[in-house]
Amino acid sequence: MAMAVAGSALSAVGQIQAGKAQAKAYEAQAKQAEIQGKQKALEYKQEGLQTLRRLRQNVSATRARASAAGLNPTSGTPASFERYAMRVGREEFGATRENAILAAEAGVQQAAQYNSAASQAKRQGYIGAVGTLGTMAFQVDQAGGFSQIFAS
Repeated sequence: MAMAVAGSALSAVGQIQAGKAQAKAYEAQAKQAEIQGKQKALEYKQEGLQTLRRLRQNVSATRARASAAGLNPTSGTPASFERYAMRVGREEFGATRENAILAAEAGVQQAAQYNSAASQAKRQGYIGAVGTLGTMAFQVDQAGGFSQIFAS
């Protein structure tokens, strides 16, 4: 009977350790998810900067072409092209900023889910251990082990 009790106790300890190990794995995944969200946000910010660079190039090219053709670059058709380029550039830049915010938030949300799973894994380890010890206690009681212990 002592061997069964010792085995159950070791099993309970093992379940607690397994829960803790699983929790650490989830916590590592949480950190990774947050880092990936930040990396994706940085990629979108870089994309936004590229959009602004292209916009500046388009506006400069429009003005240069208009001036080379002897036109006033700030009025008429050249100005219309410039306004169009500015509008499209602002829309693209705004979209990349929103995507950066969403990517970072997605990483935070994913991390929160992994952290929740980590807490649950720890809890399950303890619950499993209590269940194992409870089952062992029931079996010892059914075998009359407690009455022998308390009778002594």
